[in-house]
Amino acid sequence: MTVFSQGQGVFDDRRQIASFLGLDEHAVKVVLVANGGAFGGKEDLSIQGQTALLALLTARPVKAALSREESIRLHPSATR
Repeated sequence: MTVFSQGQGVFDDRRQIASFLGLDEHAVKVVLVANGGAFGGKEDLSIQGQTALLALLTARPVKAALSREESIRLHPSATR
């Protein structure tokens, strides 16, 4: 499975997504997609795991895009 992610830590993303899906890490490839500045907001998974799960369940490519408000509400740091 290939996941295109804006996250800063592609290896951490791969480890977490593989764990979330119950897959071996080698079955998951994470490709960094450039998406603006860092500012610490891209260090945690947001919806990458859920998007990968939907792709796995449907055996089809899945694209998820969040509005700015959705991104702020769903980001893990919003609950800290």
